[in-house]
Amino acid sequence: MAFTAPTFTADDATGSPDEADSAVSAAEHDESTMEHAGQQDPAPGGGDDGDVDHDSPATGSASGKAGKARKSSGPDRATIRRIATKTVETSTADSTELEVLASLLSVSGTDPIDLTVAVMTSSRSAMNPVTDLLSIADADPMEAGVLTLGMERPRMRAVWNLAAKLDLIKGQIPGADSKAALSLAKAVQQIGQPSRDLLDGVLTLAKRGW
Repeated sequence: MAFTAPTFTADDATGSPDEADSAVSAAEHDESTMEHAGQQDPAPGGGDDGDVDHDSPATGSASGKAGKARKSSGPDRATIRRIATKTVETSTADSTELEVLASLLSVSGTDPIDLTVAVMTSSRSAMNPVTDLLSIADADPMEAGVLTLGMERPRMRAVWNLAAKLDLIKGQIPGADSKAALSLAKAVQQIGQPSRDLLDGVLTLAKRGW
């Protein structure tokens, strides 16, 4: 019997067309997968992930505000200068002016520091008796009594006490408002220039400088 050698075709050497196509598709899939993996976001902590902002505007703003708050605490230089200036003024003022100022501010004694504190902390209305008295003094003689009578009793009493301090009137304020108003108006209208100058000095000392 003769021996017949097996024959090989091209398909036997390279595999079937279907198998070849499958191999190419698999290779393309692997390559696509690798490319996709290369395009993924970097792992946390690598590169510019944008998750951590150690110097964000919000943080910087908060720190800036805290710094400004620390810097602005306490009196400023201008305030300290005004207080120091007022202390010097009260230290060198006329003793009578200081006595009138102390009585208006309800301060016991004429210590410059006590008066400075009182000036810087008291209400501006503390000087109302001075302005009221000068208003009566400058009013028409026929209207001075009416002006005084139009004041409420506590206000009239404050002017009376100031007039007594200036030796313009003596004794206690009368119980009847009409009598008190007429007596006060008549006395205040007799004010002289020395008393006016004294009151001007008191008003100057009472200014806070702001």
